[in-house]
Amino acid sequence: MEKSPYNEYYADQIFAWWPEARCIHIIRDPRDNYVSYRRKHPAWSAEFFASNWKRSTQAGVDNRNRYSPDRYLILRYEDLVGSPGDSLRQLVDFLQIDWNPRWRRPHAPASNGRATRCLPTSSRASALRPWRAGKRIFRFKMLQ
Repeated sequence: MEKSPYNEYYADQIFAWWPEARCIHIIRDPRDNYVSYRRKHPAWSAEFFASNWKRSTQAGVDNRNRYSPDRYLILRYEDLVGSPGDSLRQLVDFLQIDWNPRWRRPHAPASNGRATRCLPTSSRASALRPWRAGKRIFRFKMLQ
């Protein structure tokens, strides 16, 4: 698995090097994504972010059309969070791997016996909170 950002722009090279590769492109609602990116890139304007998001999303659609949905899957982040069972089944089918029931557990036991998150990501609710609270509304008009 390789999960660097912007791999959608290198699909031709990825499939040339690894002809049996399968790519999963997760697309997140641009408003949620912008809130997240503002933490890492505070200088990014809404216009700059929206332009990059649109270009990335279009590259994913183009890749799916070029390489087929059997090799390039586009999955919405909101579907993954909202219906993890359905999304995991879709991923299992796409990757042609056997189902493992442990994948339905988003938390794994730590050495001290307490559950910890497997992936340190914010929840959809916490990501939405800033823009729903009415902060920086002018920026989100560009993203809608």
